[in-house]
Amino acid sequence: MKSTKRCIFLVLGVVFYILIQRFVKLEFTKTFVSRVMCILLKQPMWKSISYVGRINVSMKFVPFVQLALKWGVSSNNNSWTGESNYSDISYTLEDLSGDGIKATRVVWTPVCFDSPETTAIIIPFRRRAANLSVFLNHIHPFLRHQRRRYTIFVIEQVRPETFNKGALMNTGFREAIKTANFTCFIFHDVDLLPEDDRMTYGCEHQPLHMTATIDKFNYKLFYNTSFGGAVAMTRTQFEKTLGYANTYFGWGCEDDDMYSRLGFSNQTLMRRNFTFARYKMMKHVRDTGNEINPKREQKLKHAYQNWRNDTYRNVQYTIQQKKLRYNGLYYHYKVNILYPTLKYSRALA
Repeated sequence: MKSTKRCIFLVLGVVFYILIQRFVKLEFTKTFVSRVMCILLKQPMWKSISYVGRINVSMKFVPFVQLALKWGVSSNNNSWTGESNYSDISYTLEDLSGDGIKATRVVWTPVCFDSPETTAIIIPFRRRAANLSVFLNHIHPFLRHQRRRYTIFVIEQVRPETFNKGALMNTGFREAIKTANFTCFIFHDVDLLPEDDRMTYGCEHQPLHMTATIDKFNYKLFYNTSFGGAVAMTRTQFEKTLGYANTYFGWGCEDDDMYSRLGFSNQTLMRRNFTFARYKMMKHVRDTGNEINPKREQKLKHAYQNWRNDTYRNVQYTIQQKKLRYNGLYYHYKVNILYPTLKYSRALA
């Protein structure tokens, strides 16, 4: 009975909140309504997060259908209410277009939301379904506990065979800004899982290197100029760097090139407390088509000469497919990196 009443309150609250958002533009009114909803639904506000510190990290594969039931929206609405690993938090999958089409509901938003930040998590991807399952099962409750407003974009390369991580991240950025007004962009490897919920998933006043310590490297910084794994930048910060280089085909150095771009654009990286910035890396074999690029270090030497010509603006790609998958767990793009980028890579080699 108690659960039924709570569900009724939740549905009424979400409807009321959507109507207020659509017809009332005054910020103080929306804030007041949000706080009333929090009281009715017994939901904590964004600023009242109770951090627990170190958390258990499950490396168990969970079928995507089960993940959809566990963390996705129900079949007849756009809300999620359930027990996470940390606390009971209600979320809505926000309809950005106002047209009621399920495919446009892309931003997971806590019912008691008052954070100014909306985050796009961009994952360059290919042939890592098991890793993706583990990542989604971990990151959704992690972000919801932190009351984050977020969307997960999985950018999967179909062609060419040689993997291009930088071009995929540029593609993810360009597609994300078409989707919603994101203020923070986290470029995240699919095989890395945060171990401490005090590692907040948001942007800072400078580009943030999140994965400072990883279990594979005995929780020590791999090297001082490291800027890979998971990094967070505001839209302004990313655009100042001109994005990732599109010309690093195969494994290696696209993140070192981005570190150089921070300097070229008069920015410096920052890192959080190493006590919090702890990550676990999932084991995997190197993919076919992602062999070490033998020209990577030579190309890196010419990073400044190529910087202004090799940017997120001129990444060339086509989209084979894009869809919201598994009840809103992630937005999936299948893309081809096109020949002009390959030709450009040879010109800059």
